[in-house]
Amino acid sequence: MQGSRSSYQWFFFSIFLTASIIMASASNTGAATYKWLQPYDLENGYDIASNIYGTAGTYQTYHVVADDWKSADDLPVSDFHWWGSYWEKTGNGLVPYTGEQDPYYLTGSSPQFYLRIYEDIPADQNIPYSHPGKLLWERPTAFTGIFVGHEKNPDAGGASKFEWNLSYWEEQKWFKPDKDTTYWFSVYQDLGPNDKYVWGWETSSEHWNDSATYWDGTKWHEVTPTAQTDMAFGLTTVPIPGAIWLLGSGLIGVMGLSRKKSSHL
Repeated sequence: MQGSRSSYQWFFFSIFLTASIIMASASNTGAATYKWLQPYDLENGYDIASNIYGTAGTYQTYHVVADDWKSADDLPVSDFHWWGSYWEKTGNGLVPYTGEQDPYYLTGSSPQFYLRIYEDIPADQNIPYSHPGKLLWERPTAFTGIFVGHEKNPDAGGASKFEWNLSYWEEQKWFKPDKDTTYWFSVYQDLGPNDKYVWGWETSSEHWNDSATYWDGTKWHEVTPTAQTDMAFGLTTVPIPGAIWLLGSGLIGVMGLSRKKSSHL
């Protein structure tokens, strides 16, 4: 009876240990770790249209923007963050939207986005700037943004800046990069004829490698050939926390001690 009671004590202790470690793990991984970050720039930034315009299957115009980034490790990209503004279609052309709620939210709908990651094609004698190559990963999504402030750049017309944060919990949806490898990230709006608001991707104050590029339906071009332009986005990962490794080793140790005690009963 004494041995049986001791075994039960170790069993319940292992459950308690498991619960404690899982709770510690959850509290320690509340914030993801940035693999790459180019922050938005309210002071001097501006928006570059990134969209495909037309109807499904018969798109007419392309202006798909992409920017390069480098993965320093092989941890997966599970979360995507990007910033931008809207420009409203009016009889006088496009006018910056200055409201503090996403205009699509106010109309009971959502902007349609596509996220893409491409391989990198370095500059060569034929094309003097690097640009996206083979498409490696793609996901559609649709949700409204969170207001973060107004543009202060006079050329931006006080446009409202919004932030989008997308997290994938399913491992099969993550992008799994190679270590020390350059890729290209693209986000664009799937813009239909009935969409009243045109989305623009915010530029960043931080620069890396080559300038952003855009796809016109036939080839990639530099966004601004005479100046460095980079886009505002972030890519994050949730590394396997040390608590998980402790969980495994702790349970193995508890089980070993329990068996050892049982063998001496």
